[in-house]
Amino acid sequence: MLPDAFNGTARTRWRERLGPIFGVLEGLATVIVGIMVVLFYVCAVGGVALYVVSRVYVLIECIITIPHLPDAVFDTVVWSRYFPHMT
Repeated sequence: MLPDAFNGTARTRWRERLGPIFGVLEGLATVIVGIMVVLFYVCAVGGVALYVVSRVYVLIECIITIPHLPDAVFDTVVWSRYFPHMT
């Protein structure tokens, strides 16, 4: 036979005593999880928005600087100078 601390009535008494505390903790956990979900979505949407804005900025900067390129950009590259080859 099990001692009195392990029988069903002792468990029921502990649940009755601690029930309100567990209810408050469960409600608090629900609120914390809700806040974490909202923060996740805010960070995800904010991160995607920041990424899109950054990509558009870089694209516009590239297009704007095309007329101001130096003349050396249009020189023909002698690739055999940079890569080994057989003659």
